[in-house]
Amino acid sequence: MINDWRDERGKRHRLVDILIMSIYGTLWGYTDFTNMCKELCYHEKYFKELLGLENGIPSHDCFSLVFRMMSADVFLDKFVTWLNELFTTRGKHVAIDGKAVRAASEKSHGENPLYILNAFLVDEKILCGQMRIEEKKNEISTIPQFLDYLDIEDAIITIDAIGAQYKIADKIVSKHGSYILPVKHNQPTIQSLIEGYFECLDETSCDSFESTSSLIKDHDRVKIRSAKYSEDVSCLSDMPEWASVRAIGLIKRSRTILQDKKNKDGKIANADIGSEETVCYIMSDRFGA
Repeated sequence: MINDWRDERGKRHRLVDILIMSIYGTLWGYTDFTNMCKELCYHEKYFKELLGLENGIPSHDCFSLVFRMMSADVFLDKFVTWLNELFTTRGKHVAIDGKAVRAASEKSHGENPLYILNAFLVDEKILCGQMRIEEKKNEISTIPQFLDYLDIEDAIITIDAIGAQYKIADKIVSKHGSYILPVKHNQPTIQSLIEGYFECLDETSCDSFESTSSLIKDHDRVKIRSAKYSEDVSCLSDMPEWASVRAIGLIKRSRTILQDKKNKDGKIANADIGSEETVCYIMSDRFGA
Protein backbone atom coordinates (compact mmCIF):
# COMPACT_ATOMS: atom_id res chain seq x y z
CA MET A 1 0.00 0.00 0.00
CA ILE A 2 1.22 3.52 -0.80
CA ASN A 3 1.20 5.81 2.23
CA ASP A 4 -0.79 9.01 1.75
CA TRP A 5 1.60 11.90 2.41
CA ARG A 6 -1.02 14.61 1.97
CA ASP A 7 -2.25 16.89 4.77
CA GLU A 8 -5.55 15.66 6.19
CA ARG A 9 -6.86 19.21 6.23
CA GLY A 10 -8.77 19.95 3.08
CA LYS A 11 -8.35 16.45 1.66
CA ARG A 12 -11.37 15.72 -0.56
CA HIS A 13 -10.36 12.54 -2.39
CA ARG A 14 -8.83 9.28 -1.18
CA LEU A 15 -5.42 8.47 -2.68
CA VAL A 16 -6.50 4.94 -3.60
CA ASP A 17 -9.45 6.33 -5.58
CA ILE A 18 -7.17 8.68 -7.52
CA LEU A 19 -4.82 5.82 -8.37
CA ILE A 20 -7.63 3.49 -9.45
CA MET A 21 -9.18 6.11 -11.71
CA SER A 22 -5.80 6.95 -13.22
CA ILE A 23 -5.30 3.28 -14.10
CA TYR A 24 -8.69 3.27 -15.81
CA GLY A 25 -7.72 6.40 -17.74
CA THR A 26 -4.42 4.91 -18.84
CA LEU A 27 -6.14 1.73 -20.04
CA TRP A 28 -8.51 3.91 -22.03
CA GLY A 29 -5.47 5.30 -23.81
CA TYR A 30 -5.30 8.80 -22.33
CA THR A 31 -1.88 10.39 -21.88
CA ASP A 32 -2.96 13.65 -20.25
CA PHE A 33 -5.07 14.32 -17.18
CA THR A 34 -7.26 16.98 -18.79
CA ASN A 35 -8.85 14.66 -21.32
CA MET A 36 -8.76 11.74 -18.91
CA CYS A 37 -10.85 13.69 -16.40
CA LYS A 38 -13.40 14.55 -19.06
CA GLU A 39 -13.86 10.84 -19.72
CA LEU A 40 -13.99 10.05 -16.00
CA CYS A 41 -16.72 12.67 -15.50
CA TYR A 42 -18.71 11.04 -18.31
CA HIS A 43 -18.62 7.79 -16.25
CA GLU A 44 -19.05 9.50 -12.88
CA LYS A 45 -22.11 7.45 -11.94
CA TYR A 46 -20.16 4.21 -12.46
CA PHE A 47 -17.22 5.37 -10.33
CA LYS A 48 -19.48 6.61 -7.56
CA GLU A 49 -21.02 3.13 -7.38
CA LEU A 50 -17.59 1.48 -7.57
CA LEU A 51 -15.64 3.70 -5.18
CA GLY A 52 -18.29 5.61 -3.26
CA LEU A 53 -16.89 9.00 -4.26
CA GLU A 54 -18.27 11.61 -1.84
CA ASN A 55 -16.88 14.59 -3.74
CA GLY A 56 -17.20 13.41 -7.31
CA ILE A 57 -14.35 13.10 -9.82
CA PRO A 58 -11.11 14.89 -8.85
CA SER A 59 -9.95 17.74 -11.07
CA HIS A 60 -7.13 17.28 -13.55
CA ASP A 61 -5.01 19.55 -11.32
CA CYS A 62 -5.56 17.13 -8.43
CA PHE A 63 -4.38 14.16 -10.51
CA SER A 64 -1.39 16.13 -11.77
CA LEU A 65 -0.34 17.24 -8.29
CA VAL A 66 -0.58 13.72 -6.85
CA PHE A 67 1.61 12.20 -9.56
CA ARG A 68 4.15 15.03 -9.36
CA MET A 69 4.53 14.56 -5.62
CA MET A 70 4.47 10.76 -5.55
CA SER A 71 7.70 8.78 -5.90
CA ALA A 72 7.69 7.02 -9.29
CA ASP A 73 9.85 4.20 -7.89
CA VAL A 74 7.45 3.58 -5.00
CA PHE A 75 4.46 3.57 -7.32
CA LEU A 76 6.19 1.17 -9.73
CA ASP A 77 7.14 -1.20 -6.92
CA LYS A 78 3.62 -1.30 -5.48
CA PHE A 79 1.98 -1.50 -8.90
CA VAL A 80 4.11 -4.46 -10.01
CA THR A 81 3.51 -6.21 -6.67
CA TRP A 82 -0.23 -5.79 -7.16
CA LEU A 83 -0.06 -7.11 -10.73
CA ASN A 84 1.97 -10.12 -9.62
CA GLU A 85 -0.76 -10.93 -7.11
CA LEU A 86 -3.32 -10.87 -9.93
CA PHE A 87 -1.28 -12.49 -12.70
CA THR A 88 1.58 -14.83 -11.90
CA THR A 89 4.57 -14.79 -14.24
CA ARG A 90 5.76 -18.22 -13.17
CA GLY A 91 5.96 -20.60 -16.09
CA LYS A 92 4.78 -17.86 -18.44
CA HIS A 93 6.30 -16.13 -21.47
CA VAL A 94 7.44 -12.62 -20.49
CA ALA A 95 8.55 -10.28 -23.27
CA ILE A 96 10.69 -7.26 -22.35
CA ASP A 97 10.86 -4.35 -24.75
CA GLY A 98 11.86 -0.69 -24.67
CA LYS A 99 9.72 1.97 -26.32
CA ALA A 100 9.79 5.73 -26.72
CA VAL A 101 6.64 7.46 -25.47
CA ARG A 102 5.50 9.61 -28.38
CA ALA A 103 3.14 11.79 -26.39
CA ALA A 104 5.90 12.68 -23.96
CA SER A 105 8.16 13.62 -26.88
CA GLU A 106 5.47 15.85 -28.39
CA LYS A 107 4.96 17.66 -25.10
CA SER A 108 8.70 18.19 -24.66
CA HIS A 109 8.73 20.21 -27.91
CA GLY A 110 11.38 18.21 -29.69
CA GLU A 111 13.51 17.34 -26.66
CA ASN A 112 14.70 13.80 -26.02
CA PRO A 113 11.65 11.51 -25.70
CA LEU A 114 10.82 9.49 -22.61
CA TYR A 115 11.86 5.82 -22.90
CA ILE A 116 10.01 3.09 -21.04
CA LEU A 117 10.96 -0.54 -20.45
CA ASN A 118 7.88 -2.76 -20.54
CA ALA A 119 7.36 -6.36 -19.47
CA PHE A 120 4.39 -8.17 -21.02
CA LEU A 121 2.73 -11.47 -20.24
CA VAL A 122 2.48 -12.53 -23.87
CA ASP A 123 -0.35 -15.06 -23.67
CA GLU A 124 -2.48 -12.91 -21.35
CA LYS A 125 -1.59 -9.67 -23.19
CA ILE A 126 -1.08 -7.96 -19.82
CA LEU A 127 1.60 -5.45 -18.85
CA CYS A 128 3.30 -6.83 -15.73
CA GLY A 129 6.07 -4.26 -15.22
CA GLN A 130 7.38 -0.92 -16.37
CA MET A 131 10.47 1.22 -15.74
CA ARG A 132 11.60 4.59 -17.03
CA ILE A 133 15.01 4.92 -18.69
CA GLU A 134 16.62 8.24 -19.49
CA GLU A 135 17.89 7.36 -22.96
CA LYS A 136 17.63 4.47 -25.40
CA LYS A 137 21.36 3.78 -25.03
CA ASN A 138 20.85 3.07 -21.30
CA GLU A 139 18.49 0.17 -22.02
CA ILE A 140 21.20 -2.49 -21.67
CA SER A 141 22.31 -1.29 -18.23
CA THR A 142 18.71 -0.83 -17.01
CA ILE A 143 17.35 -4.26 -17.93
CA PRO A 144 19.13 -6.10 -15.03
CA GLN A 145 17.65 -3.57 -12.58
CA PHE A 146 14.25 -4.02 -14.18
CA LEU A 147 14.49 -7.79 -13.77
CA ASP A 148 14.90 -7.26 -10.01
CA TYR A 149 11.33 -5.91 -9.95
CA LEU A 150 9.89 -9.03 -11.57
CA ASP A 151 9.19 -12.50 -10.27
CA ILE A 152 10.51 -14.52 -13.20
CA GLU A 153 10.98 -17.91 -11.56
CA ASP A 154 10.22 -20.63 -14.15
CA ALA A 155 9.30 -17.90 -16.68
CA ILE A 156 10.66 -17.73 -20.23
CA ILE A 157 12.13 -14.29 -20.91
CA THR A 158 12.47 -12.93 -24.43
CA ILE A 159 14.13 -9.63 -25.32
CA ASP A 160 15.07 -8.17 -28.69
CA ALA A 161 18.68 -8.31 -29.90
CA ILE A 162 19.81 -5.49 -27.60
CA GLY A 163 19.22 -7.85 -24.66
CA ALA A 164 21.70 -10.47 -25.91
CA GLN A 165 24.23 -9.58 -23.20
CA TYR A 166 25.79 -12.15 -20.88
CA LYS A 167 25.15 -10.00 -17.79
CA ILE A 168 21.45 -9.91 -18.63
CA ALA A 169 21.44 -13.66 -19.30
CA ASP A 170 23.18 -14.34 -15.98
CA LYS A 171 20.65 -12.16 -14.13
CA ILE A 172 17.75 -14.14 -15.62
CA VAL A 173 19.32 -17.48 -14.69
CA SER A 174 20.18 -16.25 -11.18
CA LYS A 175 16.46 -15.54 -10.66
CA HIS A 176 15.61 -19.08 -11.82
CA GLY A 177 14.19 -17.98 -15.15
CA SER A 178 14.98 -19.09 -18.70
CA TYR A 179 15.80 -16.97 -21.72
CA ILE A 180 15.56 -17.04 -25.50
CA LEU A 181 17.64 -14.22 -26.98
CA PRO A 182 18.12 -13.34 -30.65
CA VAL A 183 21.69 -12.77 -31.80
CA LYS A 184 22.19 -10.31 -34.64
CA HIS A 185 24.89 -7.89 -35.75
CA ASN A 186 25.36 -6.57 -32.21
CA GLN A 187 27.01 -9.92 -31.36
CA PRO A 188 28.89 -10.71 -34.60
CA THR A 189 31.15 -13.36 -33.07
CA ILE A 190 28.32 -15.46 -31.65
CA GLN A 191 26.25 -14.92 -34.78
CA SER A 192 29.01 -16.20 -37.07
CA LEU A 193 29.74 -19.17 -34.80
CA ILE A 194 26.09 -20.29 -34.75
CA GLU A 195 25.61 -19.75 -38.49
CA GLY A 196 28.85 -21.61 -39.18
CA TYR A 197 27.80 -24.49 -36.95
CA PHE A 198 24.54 -25.10 -38.79
CA GLU A 199 26.14 -24.59 -42.21
CA CYS A 200 28.72 -27.29 -41.49
CA LEU A 201 26.22 -29.84 -40.24
CA ASP A 202 25.25 -32.71 -42.46
CA GLU A 203 21.50 -32.22 -42.74
CA THR A 204 20.99 -35.97 -43.00
CA SER A 205 22.36 -36.36 -39.48
CA CYS A 206 19.17 -36.06 -37.45
CA ASP A 207 21.04 -36.73 -34.20
CA SER A 208 22.86 -33.40 -34.42
CA PHE A 209 19.89 -31.07 -34.57
CA GLU A 210 16.14 -30.76 -34.96
CA SER A 211 14.49 -28.83 -37.77
CA THR A 212 11.08 -27.74 -38.90
CA SER A 213 9.70 -25.61 -41.72
CA SER A 214 6.46 -24.02 -42.81
CA LEU A 215 5.09 -22.42 -45.98
CA ILE A 216 2.22 -19.95 -46.02
CA LYS A 217 0.52 -18.70 -49.18
CA ASP A 218 -1.56 -15.56 -48.84
CA HIS A 219 -2.87 -14.10 -52.09
CA ASP A 220 0.20 -12.61 -53.78
CA ARG A 221 2.61 -13.42 -50.94
CA VAL A 222 4.55 -16.57 -50.19
CA LYS A 223 6.20 -16.88 -46.78
CA ILE A 224 8.67 -19.63 -45.94
CA ARG A 225 10.03 -20.19 -42.44
CA SER A 226 12.61 -22.80 -41.48
CA ALA A 227 14.05 -23.38 -38.02
CA LYS A 228 16.95 -25.44 -36.71
CA TYR A 229 17.69 -26.25 -33.10
CA SER A 230 20.58 -27.99 -31.37
CA GLU A 231 21.64 -28.74 -27.81
CA ASP A 232 25.24 -29.00 -28.94
CA VAL A 233 26.73 -25.67 -27.85
CA SER A 234 30.36 -26.64 -28.37
CA CYS A 235 30.71 -23.86 -30.93
CA LEU A 236 30.59 -21.39 -28.00
CA SER A 237 33.16 -23.24 -25.89
CA ASP A 238 35.69 -20.41 -26.28
CA MET A 239 33.23 -17.91 -24.79
CA PRO A 240 33.07 -18.78 -21.04
CA GLU A 241 30.95 -15.70 -20.31
CA TRP A 242 28.11 -17.49 -22.10
CA ALA A 243 28.31 -20.62 -19.93
CA SER A 244 24.54 -20.44 -19.25
CA VAL A 245 23.69 -21.24 -22.90
CA ARG A 246 22.18 -24.72 -23.17
CA ALA A 247 20.87 -24.66 -26.75
CA ILE A 248 21.21 -22.68 -29.97
CA GLY A 249 18.88 -22.09 -32.86
CA LEU A 250 18.67 -20.53 -36.29
CA ILE A 251 15.57 -19.28 -38.08
CA LYS A 252 15.40 -18.29 -41.73
CA ARG A 253 12.44 -16.31 -42.97
CA SER A 254 11.85 -15.49 -46.60
CA ARG A 255 9.02 -13.62 -48.26
CA THR A 256 8.19 -13.41 -51.94
CA ILE A 257 5.71 -10.90 -53.32
CA LEU A 258 4.30 -11.55 -56.79
CA GLN A 259 3.59 -8.38 -58.74
CA ASP A 260 2.01 -8.05 -62.15
CA LYS A 261 4.19 -6.09 -64.59
CA LYS A 262 3.96 -5.43 -68.32
CA ASN A 263 6.72 -6.75 -70.59
CA LYS A 264 7.84 -5.23 -73.88
CA ASP A 265 4.88 -6.73 -75.72
CA GLY A 266 2.44 -5.20 -73.27
CA LYS A 267 1.59 -8.57 -71.76
CA ILE A 268 1.18 -9.10 -68.03
CA ALA A 269 3.92 -11.15 -66.40
CA ASN A 270 4.63 -12.00 -62.78
CA ALA A 271 7.72 -10.50 -61.18
CA ASP A 272 9.14 -11.80 -57.90
CA ILE A 273 10.26 -9.38 -55.21
CA GLY A 274 11.90 -11.38 -52.47
CA SER A 275 13.47 -10.74 -49.07
CA GLU A 276 15.25 -13.06 -46.65
CA GLU A 277 16.25 -12.75 -43.00
CA THR A 278 18.33 -15.04 -40.82
CA VAL A 279 18.21 -14.77 -37.03
CA CYS A 280 20.30 -16.80 -34.59
CA TYR A 281 19.14 -17.60 -31.05
CA ILE A 282 20.75 -18.59 -27.77
CA MET A 283 18.74 -20.35 -25.07
CA SER A 284 19.33 -21.14 -21.41
CA ASP A 285 17.12 -24.21 -21.56
CA ARG A 286 16.37 -27.07 -23.92
CA PHE A 287 13.11 -26.01 -25.50
CA GLY A 288 13.24 -27.99 -28.75
CA ALA A 289 12.29 -26.91 -32.28
